[in-house]
Amino acid sequence: MILRLSPKADLPQFPMNQAEFHEILDDLTKREEQVLRLFLGGKDDSEIAKEIQIEKVTVRTHLSNICREFNLAGYQLKPGKAE
Repeated sequence: MILRLSPKADLPQFPMNQAEFHEILDDLTKREEQVLRLFLGGKDDSEIAKEIQIEKVTVRTHLSNICREFNLAGYQLKPGKAE
């Protein structure tokens, strides 16, 4: 599974170090973490919403918050499969 980023702004400073990455993960809410895990597992917005019984718009809000936490506010996350 890979993440494809659809840029809407300049690419943020990457790579971040492992400590910064884990600090951000620690700051995610339990629901954001759950959404992120499902997303990284290849599920789309609709599948995530159905699995954890929330609205699709709420899934998108969580993904948007996750992007902001990782300084990817100008990007859209799209699930993709590794080749």
